[in-house]
Amino acid sequence: MKKIIGIQLIFLFLFFGLFLAPQAVNASVGVTFSVSSPTANTVYYPGETMCMNGTITTTTCGNTVISDVSYTLNLAGQQFSGHLNYLKNATTTWNKCVIVPPTTPCGPTNMNLVLSVVSYHGGSADTINNANNSTDTSTYNVPVIIGQKGVCGSAVNTPTATRPSSGLCNTGNPSNVSRKESDGTWDWSCDTNYNYPSNADASCVPSNTPCKVANTGIVGACGTNGASYPPGKTYPAGATSFTGTFCINNLTPTPSRPVFPTTSTPTTWTCPNGASYVTCGAIFTPGVCN
Repeated sequence: MKKIIGIQLIFLFLFFGLFLAPQAVNASVGVTFSVSSPTANTVYYPGETMCMNGTITTTTCGNTVISDVSYTLNLAGQQFSGHLNYLKNATTTWNKCVIVPPTTPCGPTNMNLVLSVVSYHGGSADTINNANNSTDTSTYNVPVIIGQKGVCGSAVNTPTATRPSSGLCNTGNPSNVSRKESDGTWDWSCDTNYNYPSNADASCVPSNTPCKVANTGIVGACGTNGASYPPGKTYPAGATSFTGTFCINNLTPTPSRPVFPTTSTPTTWTCPNGASYVTCGAIFTPGVCN
């Protein structure tokens, strides 16, 4: 009987000892991935920045550190790959930004993201390709939408006194050009819609891009509230507020609502003047009487 009991004890010791013994250091560490952006069906336009971020959490022992985080991103036939920024601890954040290629066709598409994490087990070292490393990989498919974006043409670089009629848009249909008196500019927009271009996917998201160029035919000068600065217009004792205009011809000053000057601080603003501007100002001198 004692012999049987002894054999049973040895068996139990070996059985539990097998499961209590340390596991192999090159066994795969549990890793949990998350992608917090972009969210599904976010609209991006060609040339814009798309940023991805999330977290990676190791789910095993505390002596496991992340050695490397790499990614492969497939977006509308374009592929990006490289390494992500991360923190070497149990829960690490990651982020990566890419520029949506200008040639990306509009319409719904799929962002395919593959994350690979190399983890080191058994110490503080984090040598990549060490025998104690393991790799965990996760794949994400996030639906996004590539929109159509209007792009201003070369006309924005050529101030003119006459209404521009060519070079208005590199991409999109130009709207009517209007003369905006308030800031001395010619204004229009480059609009994309479901008919631009004619073979565009009906699910493409359009945009209206504002464009402008200086109107050199606009003559600007200071209004009655100020004078060319320096020195500017002097306000005497008893004056407390502006009562006239900041710019002639109903032009809009910058800033749009200048504050009344104080004893120690003059006030300045600018008025558009063709492709340039004039600087106007006002000072307050309480010792001066009318």
